[in-house]
Amino acid sequence: MLWALLALPFYSFAGIPEGTAWLSIQQNADHSFGNTATSLATPVQSTAEVLRTYAALGQQGLPAFVNALGYLNGDSEANTEFLVRKIVVNAAAGNDVAALITALTRNQNADGGFGNQAGQSSAILDTAFALHGLAAAGYASSPQVAAAVGFLVNRQAAAGGWVEAITNRRSISPLWPCGACGRIETVTSV
Repeated sequence: MLWALLALPFYSFAGIPEGTAWLSIQQNADHSFGNTATSLATPVQSTAEVLRTYAALGQQGLPAFVNALGYLNGDSEANTEFLVRKIVVNAAAGNDVAALITALTRNQNADGGFGNQAGQSSAILDTAFALHGLAAAGYASSPQVAAAVGFLVNRQAAAGGWVEAITNRRSISPLWPCGACGRIETVTSV
């Protein structure tokens, strides 16, 4: 009997069709997600996370996915986080991300780190975001990644975390930057 249950697709257990149907009616008229009075994230952040969810569930053919991807790709903001969100979603969808990678690497500084925008000081979180995007796009063995990992290693505190130099107040858990480095290590050792 157990083998019969294991042969069923995963989504038949988890209510995925109901969940994706609910998500599709949450989409805004401009095809973004979020941007309500209770939203904690920007429409780009919310939309990218919904797209990642659709992709993880193999639901890239849904009209809500296609329309939301159009919204995301139409956003002209060139900050590191938003570029990485676009890279991750588009790479997972099999789309060409070369132009996005070029835009992202403009935000990398001589110290190997990434700033929020081109010409801005390197930041731990922006560098970790950039590493996630570069890994997702298949650039894990690139010189940009080696320089970014070097930046993170050089800025790591003795206790294992990071203090963001821009604010000098916020201690950053080692989980996010190490997660980025771990993804790079996993991709390069395969």
